[in-house]
Amino acid sequence: MTKHVSKRAVVNGVHLHYIVAGDGPVVLGMHGWPQNYREFLPLIDKLAGQYQFIVPDLRGFADSDKPFSGYEPKTIAQDMLELLAAEGVNTFHILSHDLGGPPSVALAYMAGDRALALHDRNVVLRARFPRLCRSPRAILIS
Repeated sequence: MTKHVSKRAVVNGVHLHYIVAGDGPVVLGMHGWPQNYREFLPLIDKLAGQYQFIVPDLRGFADSDKPFSGYEPKTIAQDMLELLAAEGVNTFHILSHDLGGPPSVALAYMAGDRALALHDRNVVLRARFPRLCRSPRAILIS
């Protein structure tokens, strides 16, 4: 198992737990429901020599705060922007699954050219928002 560092940060008014592992270009992992950062551990084990992974427990999950509100995609995307700022990250790739899909698209748009690629494992998103799949800022792979 690849060694990872467990961290906490206050972002957008909530305390988020997250891990950092690996070395290289940054990949931000956004888990699905009802998972947490552990969803990405098998992938981190395989790719930590090529990428640095930053993988939070999204708000409302596992060791992160569980506020009453703030679960809209844009709010979670803002959480991620502030988390990346706390880690001093400028450019990054986004890897999302399930519940992480809609906020990952919002994050790609909010981050502009800082988001290098978006890889989402969310069939519903692709079927419901086909125009986003053709966007140069959001490269969706099912």
